[in-house]
Amino acid sequence: MRMPSPRSPRPGCVDRASDRYARVSMTAAARLPLAAGVVLAMVACSATGPGKPSTASGTTPSAAAEQASSLVGASLAAGDSRVLLQPLDASAGAAPTAPPADRFDADNPDHLLARCRDREARREWFDAVGDCRRAASLAPDRVEPHAELMRLLVSLQSWSDAEASARKVLSLRPGDPVALYYLAWSLRGQDRYAEAIDALQLAIRAEPSRAEFVQALGRTQCLADDFGAGIATLEKAAAMQPGNAEAARAVASAKAMLDDKLAPYRRLVAEQPASFDRRAALAFLLQKHGLPQQALAEYDTALAGLGATALAEGSELRRLAAQVQYNRGVVYRRLGRSGQAEPALVEAMRLDPGLSAQAWFTIGLARTDEGKAAAAVEALRRSVELAPAVPENRRALADALLQAGKPDEAEAERAKADSLAHSADSSSTTH
Repeated sequence: MRMPSPRSPRPGCVDRASDRYARVSMTAAARLPLAAGVVLAMVACSATGPGKPSTASGTTPSAAAEQASSLVGASLAAGDSRVLLQPLDASAGAAPTAPPADRFDADNPDHLLARCRDREARREWFDAVGDCRRAASLAPDRVEPHAELMRLLVSLQSWSDAEASARKVLSLRPGDPVALYYLAWSLRGQDRYAEAIDALQLAIRAEPSRAEFVQALGRTQCLADDFGAGIATLEKAAAMQPGNAEAARAVASAKAMLDDKLAPYRRLVAEQPASFDRRAALAFLLQKHGLPQQALAEYDTALAGLGATALAEGSELRRLAAQVQYNRGVVYRRLGRSGQAEPALVEAMRLDPGLSAQAWFTIGLARTDEGKAAAAVEALRRSVELAPAVPENRRALADALLQAGKPDEAEAERAKADSLAHSADSSSTTH
């Protein structure tokens, strides 16, 4: 039996993305510290998330951009696809499907599931959830009660419970694309965008013709601040639905929102084209928002304007140039040009040895990309030596060791990484 098409949550249920790209990460591109002349102009923009227009440099966004920002913020969460998804009140006014009270059996899962749907149609949400939970407990191996409960919990924005229900459905029906879609909703509601994207990609792999899955993926990528991938995915969804005005608006809105985020930085560069820190800051924002090719061009332009005297030992510009070189290495790897990443990362370490742990980590990943397992192990061992308390370094080393045919050493490193991660979690819980 095929699961019914998913329905979207109640109108007005909007989630917001937060800007978490704020520190050097062992698993992502490093934060570029902004020079004093640029920091104040950047603060307002870097704090903005989807649905909130930027007001950096005291500039009010245009009415069109502000309207687009608001539209994207709402539509990213509240209307993933009004083409296929049924609204919650689709059955409002329908005749009851549950037996009358004198024939109702509270121990019959079918009766409970029918009453759940009746109560939902009357917007008696919590009573409906109760009936679904009871039906699911009486028939734990049937898909229908768990699927109905999953949908209701997403509609009520009970994200962690919805996740549990979606995973239960998937345990009964592995790989079901609708369950994966709802799992993505529940993960996105918890700001777990990477996991939501993974779930949607699995759903799309199972049913590649479902435009609403593709559109949901594009919107989730935008929420994750990867506008480059998100806009491309939304354009694909629009191409799958010729003449669909909503799909076209989603693309236009995402582009307007990205332009609004980048506009203050572009203005600062236009005012002082030769400013290294302003151009580097723009490059960082382009990198952050998923536009690596444009970011690389801006990083290269920024570095080309530096003279040897500007990179004197201990100077602020030397430190910033090192971070730019590090970011160039990350960008090269993202573009699939791992062979070009290493020279930039080596230069970053030369300019600022304090970046060595991160640089060796990324070099190790780049070598892994190229299938150079032994060389990757060498680089990642150096990263672990420099930052022994970072779990990600050890996990990457474990992967490289496994690729190099050393499973016992890989298992030992993975165990150390898990222990470090557990200790960090325990420490954060107690404080």
